[in-house]
Amino acid sequence: MGIRNLAFCLLSIPPSSHPQIPVISDWNRLAVSEKPESTSPLVESFEPIDFAGKAYTLMKYSLDKYQPDTILIERQRYRSAGGAAIQEWTVRVNMLESMFHAVLHTLRAERGIGKHFDVFSVSPKRITGFWLADVDEKLNARETKLKKISVAKDIVKGSQVGMNVEIVGDAKKVAEALVGNTGGNASMKKMDDIADSMLQGLTWWKWHTNRLETVEEILSWQDVIVENVKMEHRSIKKRKL
Repeated sequence: MGIRNLAFCLLSIPPSSHPQIPVISDWNRLAVSEKPESTSPLVESFEPIDFAGKAYTLMKYSLDKYQPDTILIERQRYRSAGGAAIQEWTVRVNMLESMFHAVLHTLRAERGIGKHFDVFSVSPKRITGFWLADVDEKLNARETKLKKISVAKDIVKGSQVGMNVEIVGDAKKVAEALVGNTGGNASMKKMDDIADSMLQGLTWWKWHTNRLETVEEILSWQDVIVENVKMEHRSIKKRKL
C-alpha cells in the first residue's frame, strides 16, 4: 500500500470449478496523490481534510465497480527496519490506511446486511512467512522483495507447485510486465507492490481453504469415533445375550 503506488488485485474463486482455480480479472497500480510538476503553482497537500476526500472517492468507486465480498488492506508499519524514528512519509501512509478502514466501515454500515462485505487487515510479515517459509538464509529487505517478486512470477507462469491461477482481461498486461521484470531497482519498486497485492489475496484464500479442509478432516474423525462407539455398544449387547 502507498500514496504514490497503491497496488490492487481483484481475485475471485469460481464456485463451480474443481479444483478451484483463482481468477485475476483486474490487477494494477494507481496513485492516490500525484506529485505536481515542478513548473506547476499547485502545492501537494497531505492534510487529513484533503486526504479524507481522496480516500472516500477511491473506496466508493471501488465498491461500486467491483462489488467485492472481501477486502484486504495491508497493515502498515510505524517504523522501518526497526529504526527509532518514525518517518513523516510513514505517518502519511498510516493515515491513509486508517481512512480506508473508516470509510469502508461507514459505507458498510450504511448499506446494511443486503450488500454486506468484510474488511480485514493483513500482516505483511505473515504473508512473507507463508511464501518464503522454506528459505533458510536470512534475507534483508531488498532480498525479501526480490524473492516475493520471483514467487509471483512463478505463479503467473504456472511453475509454482500447488498454486495455479487464471489471468484474464486487462490483468494480462500487468502479468506480462511482471514476468518481463528484470529485477533492477526501478523496476523492483514498480513490481514489489504488484506482486504483494496478488500474494496477499492468494494467501488469504489458501488460509481459508486449509481451514475448511482441517475442519472437514476433524469432522470425519468424529464420524469414525461415533461409529466405533456404536459398534462397541452392539458388541457389548451381544456378549450379554
